[in-house]
Amino acid sequence: MPTSGGERGLGNFAAGIVDKIKDVAIDINGVKCAGRDCYNAASETTKICDTATSKACEIIEFGIEVKSAFGKFDNSKETGNRDIPAPSTRAITGGQMLSVLETAMEMDELALACVEQSIKMIDYVSAGIESLPDILEKRIERRMETAQRNGSVETDPELPDLDADCKELERSIDSVNNENLLRSLDSFHGAFNGIIANVERCNEMFKSIRVFAKDIVVVSNAIKDFHLGNLILKIRDLIKKVWRCLRLSDLIRAFAEAVGRLIKWIIKVIQAVLEKIQKIEVGFENCGCCMELTSFLEQFGLSMIDMKTLSQSLLKVLAK
Repeated sequence: MPTSGGERGLGNFAAGIVDKIKDVAIDINGVKCAGRDCYNAASETTKICDTATSKACEIIEFGIEVKSAFGKFDNSKETGNRDIPAPSTRAITGGQMLSVLETAMEMDELALACVEQSIKMIDYVSAGIESLPDILEKRIERRMETAQRNGSVETDPELPDLDADCKELERSIDSVNNENLLRSLDSFHGAFNGIIANVERCNEMFKSIRVFAKDIVVVSNAIKDFHLGNLILKIRDLIKKVWRCLRLSDLIRAFAEAVGRLIKWIIKVIQAVLEKIQKIEVGFENCGCCMELTSFLEQFGLSMIDMKTLSQSLLKVLAK
């Protein structure tokens, strides 16, 4: 039976709609692949953060023990006890300070790894967006700026302002480098206060990065398992998830870069303390003003033996 022109027109229209839906489905596969890649990268980022927080705890534990040793020495001066007790929590080997320096450097590498993972995730999502039909891709222009507005939630933390922390660490380095022999202990005490406080800050930021990564795991899992149903509603939901994924990836990048900046200053403080401790030992061996120094120390109830013992004790704790 021959078909009318109207029927042929309706059939062509329907076929065109089917083709459009097929095109959308094919293009959405690109976004789904991006979701899969983001899922894998975010999962890897959570593991990186777990390693980083473990290393941060190692440095914090050591710093607390060193502060305890300094505190016991201060108490021994007040009580007249000439014995300078070593930290009692656990034995600290001669190379522990170098080990802490290596741990801090590893944390710096882990922060960089988080930055690299975040850039990968941003690239994955961007590639997925570019695979969308033009009509949808146009809705995702000015991606990072729009993601900050449309992909944020109220519970997203603000990026901490670390300028003051970095300047304080810089002052700590100057104090360690410039203080004379007699005032070195105070500068060391201040340096370790800064190390502990700022490693704790880094630890909290790594925990925030881990939360972002876990959120990406959830969002990207939904993207990679996306199925077309009610086309308009589903596409709207997909775009919303894309915004969120971009926003979280950018937060990881920003926080990880900030952590890396702070860790680099922590490393400089540790290096300054280690170098000064080594100079103290050399200074005692080559001191040409012992009489003047002895006279000065007697005003505080101390002797050259006290200072020599302090130097050796600090070297055992902090240097190889």
